[in-house]
Order: sequence, then C-alpha cells, then structure tokens
Amino acid sequence: MWDTAMMLDTKTGDSKSDSDAIAKLLTYYAAMAPIDIHAAVHSYHTPSGVLNLNDIITLARRFPSVWETSKSQILRAMGTDMKFALLFIKQCRLANLPETVWGTSLHVCTRVVAPPAEAELNDEAFQKALWGVSIDLPTPDLCQTSVARYMAVPATKTTNARSAVTAICSEDSRAFKSKRAVLEPLLLHWLQAMERDLLVLQKKCTDANNWIFSDGTIPGQPDLNDFLRSSQMSAKIVGGFCSIVEARTCASRITFKNSSGTAVADGRGKEAYVLITKGPSYAHQLEALHRQMKAQYDSFRAMVSQPDEGGPAKKQKLEPGVAM
Repeated sequence: MWDTAMMLDTKTGDSKSDSDAIAKLLTYYAAMAPIDIHAAVHSYHTPSGVLNLNDIITLARRFPSVWETSKSQILRAMGTDMKFALLFIKQCRLANLPETVWGTSLHVCTRVVAPPAEAELNDEAFQKALWGVSIDLPTPDLCQTSVARYMAVPATKTTNARSAVTAICSEDSRAFKSKRAVLEPLLLHWLQAMERDLLVLQKKCTDANNWIFSDGTIPGQPDLNDFLRSSQMSAKIVGGFCSIVEARTCASRITFKNSSGTAVADGRGKEAYVLITKGPSYAHQLEALHRQMKAQYDSFRAMVSQPDEGGPAKKQKLEPGVAM
C-alpha cells in the first residue's frame, strides 16, 4: 500500500485523480499505522529493537493534508512512552518538520516531572536522546524539566547523563551556549560532585603512598622487604626448607600491603621453594585513576566555564573547591 502510493507519487503530474488515489491509499495506510506503531514501541524496548519511523516522517513531510487527517490516530498510538516520543521529535527535527507535527510528543516529555528511575539512568541511548533533543530544541521547556528532574538524583547515579551532556555540548557549542543558563544549575551540581570525588581519591592516593610493608618481612628473609618496595615483579625464596610443608607455612605468612600478589609453595623436600609474584601497586592504580578523573574534571570545568549567548560566564560561581 505504501509502496504503491510512493510509486504513483513519483509518476504523477498534475493529475487530480492520481493525487486523490494517493491520498486515499495513504489515509488507509495511516489508519492501519497504529498497529505497526504499537509493535514498534514494544520491540524498541527489547535489546535488539530498532525504531523506524521513516514512513510516518515521509507522510508528514510530503503529504501534510493526509497527516492532518490521520495524526490524531498516529499520535494516540504513540501514547506516553517518553523514549519513543524523544526519538520521534529527533527524527522530525532532522526532517525539518514544524512543531505542529511533533509538538504533542514534546508535551509527553515535559509532563514527566518525577526523578528518573534506574532504568532511565542506566539507558545510554535514552540519555543521548533526552539531552540531544533538550539542548537542540529552540524552546527551553524540556531542558528546564530535565534539569529539575536530574538535580533530584545523586550525582553518583548520573554518569551516563553527564557523559551524554558533555558529548552533545562538545559537538554543538552553539546549541550549548543557547541553553547554558538553563543547564547551569545541573552542571554546577555535577562539577561540585566531581570535586568531592577527586578530594576523596586524592586522600586515598596520599594514604596509599604512605603505607609501609613492615609486616611483609619474614624472619630469615631480610631482603623480602626490599623486593616488595622494588620494581621487580617476582622472586623466589629457596633453601632453608626441609619440606614442602615448611615452604607452605612460609608462603602463608607473606602478606601484601599497597599491592596485590601471590605466594605459592612448590617443590619437594629440601628443594621446596616459595615463588612470590607481585601485582600492580595499589598506589599506582589509584594515581592512574586520579589522573583520569582529573582530566575529566578539567575538561568538564572548561566546558562549564564557557560563556553563554547572554555574556561572560559567572566565574565566581565556578571557582573550584579543590587545588590539584
């Protein structure tokens, strides 16, 4: 039915009969579309689901009179599914369709005022759609609603949202600057949380670097402590054992601080030995994580410090509470 209408549309000239035939075919198609839409909403929430609204977008773009006749049925079928509504708005915007087409779907999104649930917070595709549409729209309504909802959530749970906002604002600085004033409370909320996380991590790094390995020393093995502090990753304790039992006892007494590692006894009789293998230094792991988080913080702070379209950013509000 759809294919037939498209074929007639490509071949028709000014023939009113052809135009009427196309309109009838498309009107009938639109009447049946809610069935497909219900199925699409269901499948889109499955792991392999793919949302395809190309036919409906084409209908609204190329046949506005048919769309006007049928849109109430189609929009009713879309229901109040926010994720579906966001994707519909996004596709309409990409097709340069007016707000008269997607406005109802926008109302579906702005009516949601409750804090986001775990499923929404953990859905990366949803986060990209929500913040992409919120920042792209010319009006601030959805952005304001989204900021208020996400301000009510602990920053530790909004990693996906922060990543989505950062990526979108970096890709489209013009759109970001136009919404910067609306986004500012949420951006500052996230920035302060990142500062607190860095302070906690910095203290862990300091504590880890101050740790000593005194309880790693074993009587009769004075060089063990030097090994634990060195860059050497493995060592053997050989000799001094009369049996594998003594070697196992030795291995069980070896402990690690500021690092992970294993101590394994092997061999037989006087040839028994203990193989010690160190894992990565805990302090080094923390330092690497700190560098990564600091880079993310610096990048995010630089983005937040950008001026909006109304003038320079309010620098006094962006002074960090962490000197790192």
